[in-house]
Amino acid sequence: MKYSELGFWLKKSAEWVDGYYKRLKNKPVRPNLSPGEFRALLPNSPPQS
Repeated sequence: MKYSELGFWLKKSAEWVDGYYKRLKNKPVRPNLSPGEFRALLPNSPPQS
């Protein structure tokens, strides 16, 4: 990144953080999954390559 772009990206970052915190109160604290549901979505063994 060029120094001349720093201000632009700092502003974009600050806007993202601001939006994140404004939306955070609407996010669930825990996932909407039952115990074992996520594990069932994973393969039984890792890929070979």
